Amino acid sequence: MASRKRSFEQSFDLVLQSASERETEPDALSDTDSSSEGEVDSRSDFSVEDSSSSDEEVTHEAHHAGGERPTHSQPARLSGHGGHAHGARQVPFAQYAADVYNWVAPAMVQPVIPPFSGEPGCKANTDGFLPVDFFNLFVDDEFFYGMVQQTNLYAAQFLRKHDGNLRPRSRALQWSPTSVAEMKTFWGLSLLMGIVRKPSIALYWCTDPSLATPFFPAVMSRNRYLVLQRMLHFSDNSAALPRNDPNYDKLFKIRPFLEHFTRRFSGVYVPGQHISIEESLVLYQGRLLFKQYVPSKRAQHGIKVYVLCESNTGYAYSMRVYAGKYCNINPPGSPAYLGVREKIVWDLCSSLFNKGHHLYVDKFYTGIPLFKELHSLGTLACGTIHSNQKGFPKQLVCKKLDKGACAALRCEEVLAVKYCDRRDVHMLSTIHDESTAIVAARGHAEQVSKPKCILDYNRYMVGVDRTDQLLEPYHPACKSRRWYKKLAIHIMHVATCNAYVVYRTAAPEHKMSFLQFENAVANALVQVHVEAAPIGALETVARLNERHFGEYNPPTPNQTQPYRRCKVCTKQGKRRDTRFYCPQCPSKPALCQCPCFALYHTKEKYWEIE
Repeated sequence: MASRKRSFEQSFDLVLQSASERETEPDALSDTDSSSEGEVDSRSDFSVEDSSSSDEEVTHEAHHAGGERPTHSQPARLSGHGGHAHGARQVPFAQYAADVYNWVAPAMVQPVIPPFSGEPGCKANTDGFLPVDFFNLFVDDEFFYGMVQQTNLYAAQFLRKHDGNLRPRSRALQWSPTSVAEMKTFWGLSLLMGIVRKPSIALYWCTDPSLATPFFPAVMSRNRYLVLQRMLHFSDNSAALPRNDPNYDKLFKIRPFLEHFTRRFSGVYVPGQHISIEESLVLYQGRLLFKQYVPSKRAQHGIKVYVLCESNTGYAYSMRVYAGKYCNINPPGSPAYLGVREKIVWDLCSSLFNKGHHLYVDKFYTGIPLFKELHSLGTLACGTIHSNQKGFPKQLVCKKLDKGACAALRCEEVLAVKYCDRRDVHMLSTIHDESTAIVAARGHAEQVSKPKCILDYNRYMVGVDRTDQLLEPYHPACKSRRWYKKLAIHIMHVATCNAYVVYRTAAPEHKMSFLQFENAVANALVQVHVEAAPIGALETVARLNERHFGEYNPPTPNQTQPYRRCKVCTKQGKRRDTRFYCPQCPSKPALCQCPCFALYHTKEKYWEIE
């Protein structure tokens, strides 16, 4: 048994020796990920390239026994905020690919934790703000004006393109230019549809008393809402590049919308020390080139969005939309040797470097080169990792552990941990040491010992889950085949959630729930346009469910006993005047005393003659 162990150790040493002697040209190395094929889209800064292999990351430079890095003559690499905090150097890509790490026993070495220098909270003065004022921090009149301009432009282009080809009764022929007030009403009604859930949009204008919602038809007609949804647009189609152009942007349809909210999300609020990155999936079941299938998500099929959130509140600080494997991401200041997944992390959190944030990620993003680079930029990280990840110590992976036991190795600032629970869990951290804590076992009375890095990971890796938990019960309905409209509805909903986080931070004494907050925002948006609309109960609901009594028509300046045309008789094609009307009905219709008054208040289709 001992000879077999020595044989294994000798073989492992030979593998390490051959790896360190292998020399590869920088141009010859590339990501081995199956999804990294194709040309780079230089315009798509928001789209990222997906990958499924766990071996795309390359190893960092080797460390000598004394723990010092070899010096290089290359110039310092600049970050997105002016450079590395600790003098990080540009190391040739081949150097990282060929070297291995020197993993040693951790010996309870305490990691160097830079102080947190951020100022979390809202940057704006919010004294005396109403809920809609918090929402306006992200969505102002200028944003609505740009949306109105693009919607009117697209409607004109659509009608000009289909001139003579539309059906006579097509809703598009009823189009008239929209305005900022009407666009706010459209979005207010869309948010209310998430609170008042119905199977189809048409049911919000249903006249059936058992299904009616009087507020919607009182504010905007069904046809107007649907034609606004049909013409809703965010960019000029005439400025789009051809699809066969190498610089074609797959997110062109929604690019201005994304750029606006990316600036506002990061410009209004500063997250706390603990942040996390995870994927969110926007439900979409239509045909789309970059549609994703994620069985662990509730939607399973849809558009994948990478989101950086504050762990404690779920505030979405930055987000990037996955646009297919042929779209690459190359954020400013990112090292060339980082893989696609690591560049996603770099792109999302580059504006938070050198502030002492603690970042938590899952195994999709975790890599030793990334964690070392983040550490040199004053940002510590912790996350799960694949056991076959390049650079992760094999001696730790091969070590057999009893349930509840853990083992760890350290390579300078990076700690590798293996913990045996129901299955083996592998962690990588620059925040923690190998210490453990006693916690209660889930579903059992006894207590167990767990590494602190796992406990903190479970505690802070919940930012996106908090956001999804708030949004899911009130997600607006959008029955559209256009993917970018569904994505726009989702991002607008996320903006409402962010506004609620800012509201709770600025006014912690307020006890308004997210449902109440969103309802207040939607009502305020609708109220801009609703003044010209007839407010009151829906006519059908009022006349069939309330007790009404007829009266004489009120006198006018010209007549003391005026006559008016009967509504029921007019609907039946007859002309008959009457002195009576119903003052309790919203429209105050004139009705013959017999039998029209009874028909109008007892039959839904009062004009039908039996």
